[in-house]
Amino acid sequence: MTLLLQGAEATSALAKSSKASGSGGIGRLLWPEEQITVFEECKLLVWANSLLTSAYDFIADFVHKHPYPPPFEIPKFRFVAAGMAIAQRPFENNGKKPTTTWVTYLLEEVLPGVEKDFVKYLHNASATSELSPEDNDYHLAKFLTFIQHLQYVITGGVAYVSDFQGMLIILKSSSVIMILMLDFCHRDLFGDGNIGKVFNQFPREHQCTEHCAWFELEDASETQKKLKENMKGRKKQGSSNAKKKSQPAGDI
Repeated sequence: MTLLLQGAEATSALAKSSKASGSGGIGRLLWPEEQITVFEECKLLVWANSLLTSAYDFIADFVHKHPYPPPFEIPKFRFVAAGMAIAQRPFENNGKKPTTTWVTYLLEEVLPGVEKDFVKYLHNASATSELSPEDNDYHLAKFLTFIQHLQYVITGGVAYVSDFQGMLIILKSSSVIMILMLDFCHRDLFGDGNIGKVFNQFPREHQCTEHCAWFELEDASETQKKLKENMKGRKKQGSSNAKKKSQPAGDI
């Protein structure tokens, strides 16, 4: 999991190492597996940042061209500062794979607040929120539902960010921070938290909000339909090219 927040600078970091569970309980991964696991986690953050930036670029461009401002607030989120750190030791040549690597850490920005402040806005098992309209954070869940739809449309039905949970914090400057944990959902399954069945059901389960309507988003089912048609076309073209390559030059 990675964290998401709005409008705060990183002041300290938390180091986490990857864990493996087995018959003996939770333990450390071997360093090659640990390094790959942490790298994959950081790669997810890069993809998620790109998706979020693309969504806000679309929003800004649409608002700029629209004759009237949106009739609702648009929260501005960002992801926490995070990175990969490798602790090294003197070179050891007494094993099958000599290395100086000792341990790999995922460094994440330390955020204020306590665990009980976290709210489950959206989870990776469904495209709908479990919050009710009476909940104080329901408007945030609706906005994040819109963000998922927007990312789905922008990527042509290929990817969106899922599993949003977080907290709301008021700073001394009266600015608001919305901190979210996320998972990443992609048709080829980027991370461990992805559920392929849920991804395929997104167009049917997604419930459009006033944000989707105001920003004139294409229906998610239409996006999915176009993707399937495009994939069929590419498959057909690939088969045709392969057939041509297999034919003798004189027969073409």
